[in-house]
Amino acid sequence: MSAAFSGFDHVLVGTRELEEARRRFERLGFATTPLGRHRGWGTGNRCILFERGYIELMGILDREKFVNGIDRFIDRGEGLMGLAWAAADGVAAQESLRAKGIPAERSEEIVRPIEDPAGERLPRFRTVGWPEEDSPALWTFIVEHLTPELERDPAWLDHPNGALGLAALTVVVEDPNALTAAYSRLVTGAAVSVADGAVSVVSAGQRLSFVAPEALARFHAGLAPEGAKAAPRQAVLTIPVVELDRTREVLNAGKIGFGDLGDVLRVPPDLACGVWLEFSEAP
Repeated sequence: MSAAFSGFDHVLVGTRELEEARRRFERLGFATTPLGRHRGWGTGNRCILFERGYIELMGILDREKFVNGIDRFIDRGEGLMGLAWAAADGVAAQESLRAKGIPAERSEEIVRPIEDPAGERLPRFRTVGWPEEDSPALWTFIVEHLTPELERDPAWLDHPNGALGLAALTVVVEDPNALTAAYSRLVTGAAVSVADGAVSVVSAGQRLSFVAPEALARFHAGLAPEGAKAAPRQAVLTIPVVELDRTREVLNAGKIGFGDLGDVLRVPPDLACGVWLEFSEAP
């Protein structure tokens, strides 16, 4: 990937009801942020923050306002909506993409007030987007954090389940090989590998993989494919944790029906807003 941007900034998960999503993820042992609202829009979020990156649980608060297509997504079901790449300088990243012929024309600044009991916080972000054909099979875009000092509180980073961040995202698609050219151009500088039934991008130590249904078990042992055209798409988010026994204890305490593979704990999508979660011990 270009030096201007690399690695995951955050993963977006579309939810039908934000408070129910918050309850689900807190039951899984995550700390969540106070409610955030996208200023001028009808959408809001609850975030699961790490020292680097986060999971954004996004939902609709007011359907009468602009909702950025989230209504069409959640009307089909909850699940993975997209992936934001991290950028230290959104303008430089935009220029880098344009130099490669990618029309990264959509650049805007977003304000997301957070309802903090200590007083409202107004973090600001710059996003850069591009046409769907330049990152097929998954909505992706760039985020630059303009006010990072407003976005994290120590309490929001202290997850009872010991979660540390985002290690990998696997997305089931019908034909991964058809995505190779587009992602090789988009993420110049990252390691793009093509194997039988899978295309993977490794950037800043994190892996995004597109896999055919029949190849899913090679990445996630024993996981059966639901079909590449399932709605919403089948996706697996891999999360490293401090100690797997600690995570196991939290899941058991929450009476979560998870799969225990010994070195991996797997939570099914009906308990995690449409996304498979896999916990593994950090190296």
